[in-house]
Amino acid sequence: LIEAAYNQRISEATKNDDKVTKNTTRIGALSNLQTLSTSLQTSLTKLRTNYSLLSDPSVFNLKSGTFTTATTGVNPSSFVSVSIDNDAVPGTYSVQVNALASAQKVRSTSFADATTTQNLNGNFQIGLAGGASTSIAVTAGMSLNDIASAINAQKNTTNVSASVLQVSPGQYQLYLTANQTNKQIVTSVDSGDDVLQSIGITNGGGTFVNQVQPASAAQITVDNVLFTRDSNAFSDVIDGVNFDLLTANPGVTY
Repeated sequence: LIEAAYNQRISEATKNDDKVTKNTTRIGALSNLQTLSTSLQTSLTKLRTNYSLLSDPSVFNLKSGTFTTATTGVNPSSFVSVSIDNDAVPGTYSVQVNALASAQKVRSTSFADATTTQNLNGNFQIGLAGGASTSIAVTAGMSLNDIASAINAQKNTTNVSASVLQVSPGQYQLYLTANQTNKQIVTSVDSGDDVLQSIGITNGGGTFVNQVQPASAAQITVDNVLFTRDSNAFSDVIDGVNFDLLTANPGVTY
């Protein structure tokens, strides 16, 4: 009798263990199903058409473009970068990068030392055509480096930067560079010495003596129509399509 009772209890315990094992397996399966459901919901959310300006755009609405060219060995993406807005209308266009926009750069004559005082007393205006200008004060104790520093102190207003370069041993030159493409640097004398003429940047008439690089506009041809802009960014040629010119390659069509 004792043995029979013992075996009965063992049998009941085994059944309970089996139930626990089955329940544990079922819980694991439900947890895995919940994970898969969450993943599916996340994927469907990304695919859903989304009109909110505060959320990521729907992948259904994303646009892309490709470039091809018949010219062997030419990679179009080396010459122009393109981004496409979601509202762009699909189409095929021919594109030529004719010229890049450039910033004007001028220089002075050469000096044996950039730290020697120039013994100049004068004020001059500097800026870009159509923009703001400001007066730069130069005193007798200022060197070529000091004049460059005085110009750079106002570059956020004038959009003109200055630098002194050692072009060869014992040869230093002051460079003026426009911070915007296709904009002319403009200068005039305010009072005292004509500082820019004295260091060889301008002549007596205010014209630049040594122009290293002229100001020029960017040019792109789309479907045989020439477009010109002050910068290398074109966002208003084709609705929803933005071109950023990287390298000029006249005569090659993409």
